[in-house]
Parts: sequence; C-alpha cells; structure tokens
Amino acid sequence: PAAPVSAAAAVVLTATRDGPGGAEELAHAAGLGSADAAAALVELELAGLVACSDGVYRPLSPGTRPGSSALA
Repeated sequence: PAAPVSAAAAVVLTATRDGPGGAEELAHAAGLGSADAAAALVELELAGLVACSDGVYRPLSPGTRPGSSALA
C-alpha cells in the first residue's frame, strides 16, 4: 500500500507522474510555492515515492528502490 502523504505532496506526486521535472517546474505544475513544493518533495522522497537524480524528480514504481535501474 502507498504511504499516506500530505495534500501538497499528493499534488506534487501527480505532477511527477505527468512528467519528471526539477523542483521549480514541479512547484509551478502543482500550483505551489517553492518552499511548499520543496517540503512536499522531501516528504515524497522519505516515503519512497519519488527519487531525484541530477536535479530531476521522477516517481518510483511501487516496490522500486531509489538508485535502481527503474530510474534509467
């Protein structure tokens, strides 16, 4: 089961599923300020729902671990 996340994190997660992007790009897509989006991205990373590589955030498939080949 997916980890419960805040409303802001859920919106940012949806934005990553629409396409990977940097923090500012995802903040804009989610309609959030930079600080709120950054907090949401940290929350999502800690929950194992997104991973960041080279400044680009991507959603993780269920059961995928950060650093696995699924990020390629």
